[in-house]
Amino acid sequence: MVKKISNDLKKVKVCILLTNDFKNDARVRNEARSLVQAGFDVTVLATLSPSTPASENWQGVEVLRIIPPFQKNIKNPFIRKLRNFMILINIQRIFAKKAAEIKADIYHANDLDTLYAAHKAATINKSKLIYDSHEFWTELYFTEKMRYPGEKLLSKIVNHLWKILERRLIKKADKVITVNPLIADELSQRYNISIPNVIYNYPQKLKNILPKQLIKTEKKIIIYQGAITSHRGLPELIHSMTQVVNGVLVLLGAGEQKSYLRQIVEREALEKKVFFHAAVPYDELLRYTKGADIGIISIKPTCLHNKLCSPNKLFEYMMAGLAVAASDLPFLREVIVKNDIGQLFNPCDPKSIAKTLNQMINNEEQLNIYKKNSASKNYIWQIEEKKLIKIYDDLSLA
Repeated sequence: MVKKISNDLKKVKVCILLTNDFKNDARVRNEARSLVQAGFDVTVLATLSPSTPASENWQGVEVLRIIPPFQKNIKNPFIRKLRNFMILINIQRIFAKKAAEIKADIYHANDLDTLYAAHKAATINKSKLIYDSHEFWTELYFTEKMRYPGEKLLSKIVNHLWKILERRLIKKADKVITVNPLIADELSQRYNISIPNVIYNYPQKLKNILPKQLIKTEKKIIIYQGAITSHRGLPELIHSMTQVVNGVLVLLGAGEQKSYLRQIVEREALEKKVFFHAAVPYDELLRYTKGADIGIISIKPTCLHNKLCSPNKLFEYMMAGLAVAASDLPFLREVIVKNDIGQLFNPCDPKSIAKTLNQMINNEEQLNIYKKNSASKNYIWQIEEKKLIKIYDDLSLA
């Protein structure tokens, strides 16, 4: 637990904004919890989902949820992208009004889709502003083939509008935070700002994680955990399992690509090698992770955002003591090679994925070395929270 702030700072009020329901956002939950433990008064503004209440007190954090507009599901990705952009614009307006009413001393915008709202509330209340860039938001333009006329043009237009917003507001922030040095350097060069503070997405340190059985099998278990959506290399991963010997794959999570992936499994007759597991509460996730042997990250380099990514699941796999098989991308390569915790592959090539998995599965001695090395590393939130609290202390004293 972090050291509490001095008595004159105990009533510093913080408003954290994010456009998900907060329930499974590991980074924001860690940040909010740490701030409360340090003596700050924390309110989280999130969006309401079917599985969450409109308000609650979570570990001393006041959570308020706002109903997002236009919740009807739309299958056409072109219309859905346009609809989602309009939702985010509307949410900015709603969040700005509610955030201003909270009258916080510090506003914390999580990602670009809350920066306008947090900036406006901070301006109204003459408060401090933190911009926490989890994603390289303006580079979420995927280069893979698009299915609908105008989809490519729309993606470019939407991303250009986000770039204009970020360029105008990032310099208004009193502090900028991001998730790894690669994105920090890119933001600094792109907008001519000081290099942002890096706070990694490390998980809370847990001892004696009791594993939960994912499936009953004598074979090595490969786990993918997280969103089951496009551009994460999941079709290629499933295709690779036709060539993997002595291993089974478990996809743990939820997302719009799940039904499509089930069709691939059925078409390739992989029902005995590929299994789907429902998403689980984040507080229980690592127990399921612990039930596997290899954690896999198959994200494809379809945009700059993906190329520079540092996925939460990498550190979750390490916390659970798993060997790691991952896409050969800069940040993943650095951590995996430096710590000797696994191997890399080409996520666009099922043969490359299968070769890597077979090498790891069929060399028990080396696999155990990877696991041991993975479990021994201190990639833990308790280190990162000290950096977060220092940022907040500095702003509170300014």
